[in-house]
Amino acid sequence: MNMSYRLPLLAALLLALLLASVAASSSQRYFDYYFTDTDIVDGEILDQLRQVRLQVDQHDYDTAVALMEGLYEAIEPERISSHSHARLLSNAGLLKAVNGEPVRGMLLIGQAIEWIETTQGPYDELLIDLLTLQGVIASDQDEFEVAEDNLRRAQHIAHRLGGVYTRRQLKIVDLLTGLNLSRNFTLEADRQQRFNLKINEQVYGHNSEELVPVLEKLGSYFADRGNTIPLRIVSASQIPQVDPGASTEQYRVGLFRESIELYERAIKIIEDNYGANDLRLVPALKGLADTRLKQRTSRRYAEQAMERMLEIVASNPATDIADHARALVDLADIYTVTSDRRAHATYLEAWNLLDAHPELDDVKNELFGMPRRLYPEKNYVIRLDRLPSHVDGDTTVPLYADVEFSVIDDGRVSDVRVIDGNVPNEEKNYIRKRLGYSRYRPRIVDGEFVETQGLMLHQAFEYVEPERSMELNVNTNTLP
Repeated sequence: MNMSYRLPLLAALLLALLLASVAASSSQRYFDYYFTDTDIVDGEILDQLRQVRLQVDQHDYDTAVALMEGLYEAIEPERISSHSHARLLSNAGLLKAVNGEPVRGMLLIGQAIEWIETTQGPYDELLIDLLTLQGVIASDQDEFEVAEDNLRRAQHIAHRLGGVYTRRQLKIVDLLTGLNLSRNFTLEADRQQRFNLKINEQVYGHNSEELVPVLEKLGSYFADRGNTIPLRIVSASQIPQVDPGASTEQYRVGLFRESIELYERAIKIIEDNYGANDLRLVPALKGLADTRLKQRTSRRYAEQAMERMLEIVASNPATDIADHARALVDLADIYTVTSDRRAHATYLEAWNLLDAHPELDDVKNELFGMPRRLYPEKNYVIRLDRLPSHVDGDTTVPLYADVEFSVIDDGRVSDVRVIDGNVPNEEKNYIRKRLGYSRYRPRIVDGEFVETQGLMLHQAFEYVEPERSMELNVNTNTLP
C-alpha cells in the first residue's frame, strides 16, 4: 500500500482537545477579551454600552456592531480615559471580527494598541489583553507569524510587569501551544507546555494540591502527543520534528513517560492530602489508564489503574448506583480493548446493578442500548496527497467511503463492506482493514449480549496539496 498517499488529520483534533479549556468554538472565544468594565461614568455612554451588550447577548451582532461604531465615533477621546477609549475600540474590533469582518476588526484593535502605546507607553498592562486578542484573531485567519508576534509581545509585557513565572501569561502559553500545533511545530508546543508546568510549580509549589488539575491536564496533553507518533515507524520522515538527541521511538517513549509521571504526581498529592481511597483520585486514575492504553505497550497497567478506580468508587459511601455502574463499564471497556475475557462479566455486573433499579433505565439504555466505539476513540478525517483520477482535478468534490458493518457480542467488528464511495479501491481496502481492528462496547438486551447489524460509518477524506504534505504529516492511521 502506498503509505505516502494517505496523510491523516490529528494536529487539528489534538489542538481542539488540548485547548478546549482555553477557547470556545469559532469566534465566540473572542468574547473572553470583551471589556465590560470601561471605567466610564457618563450615564448616556453607559446606557449605550448596555444596549450593545444586550444585542451581543441576543447574538444580534449586526445591531451590536452598528451601535458600537456609532458610539466610539461619537465620543470625543478627552471625555473618557485613555484606557476606556482603547477598550471601546477593542470591543468594536472584536464585534467586527465576530460578525465576519476580521480584517476590519484587527485594524480597530491595532488602533487601540497604538492609542495605549502613545498615551501610556509600551508596557501598559492593558496591552496584554489587546495583543492577545489580536493574536487570536490573526491565528484564526492563518496569519501565524502575525499571531506569534502579538502573543510573544503580550508575554514579554507580562514578564516585565510580573516576572518570568507570572500566572498572567498562562493563557498566552496555551495559545502559543495551539499556534505551534497548528503549524506542526510540535517540539515547540511541547516546550510551551513544560513551561506551563514550571509556571504553576513556581506559583503553587511542587506538591501543592492546587497543582493537581494542571498535572492532569498536562498528563492528557503528553499522552495525546505520544499517540500522534506511530508505535512502529516506517521511515523517519513520517515524523518530521523529532528531538535531535533522540530517535523517533525514544521521543514517543519520553512523551508517554512524562504523561505517566504527571498523573502519578497528581495521585500522590491527593493520597498525601486525603488518603488512598478518596474519590478525588478517580480522574487521575482514569487519565493514567487512558495513557497506558494509548501507549499500547503497557496495557495491563491500564487495567490495574481502572481496577483501583473501581475499588475506590465501589467502597465509597458517597457513590450512587449510577456512578458505580459507570465505573464498572469504564473498567469493562478497557477489558474489551485489551481482549480481556473479564469484559463480559464486568459489563453484566453493571447491567444487573442498573436493571434492579427501574428509575435508572435511562442510564442503562445510555450505556448498553447501542454499541459504543472504544478504539480508536474517534473516526479521523484521512488526508490524501493526490486526488483520485476520476474527480478530474476538482478539489471541491467531497471524498468519502460509506461502510456498513456489524458489532458482535464481544465488541469486535464483522461483516465489513464498503457500500458507496469515490476514493480508490486501495483506500476502501484500508478502511475495511482498519475497521477490523476497532473495538466497541457491545449491546445488551434483557441481560444478554447481542450482535448489532447494519451499523454505518461515513469516512471522510481530504485532499492536501503536495507542498503541504510534509507540514501535516503527523501519522495517526497506524494499525495496532
